Amino acid sequence: MLLASLALGIMGAVFDTAVPSSLPDAFSQAQEAYDASQTTTYLLLTGLGALVLFIVGIASFVGLYLFRSWAPRLAIIATALAVPITVLIGPMAVSGWTTALNELSSMLWGVALALPYLSPLRERFAKSDR
Repeated sequence: MLLASLALGIMGAVFDTAVPSSLPDAFSQAQEAYDASQTTTYLLLTGLGALVLFIVGIASFVGLYLFRSWAPRLAIIATALAVPITVLIGPMAVSGWTTALNELSSMLWGVALALPYLSPLRERFAKSDR
């Protein structure tokens, strides 16, 4: 589930760039105009927040993959912190395919977050500290 979530998330992140015809020109132009209207300070702060969140997200992903006891908590914290960062980033012009891929990725991530607490995998996470 973790790997599928990651793969779908990456596909969603690059889809509109790889298939530019999936997004009408008017949407792309509106996104470019919005991006150009943002201040440098705003872009630096949201970019820095996204970078920190990306690093914490990778650490939690690897921890979950290796069944580390700290990983489920870190993954929940990273996910909770992603919400305000996403809000601060603002509107995004994306295609339906990108939205679908990102939604599927998010759903699988949610299941991966629940499994350490609600399944027999709980024992593997509890025993993972060596």
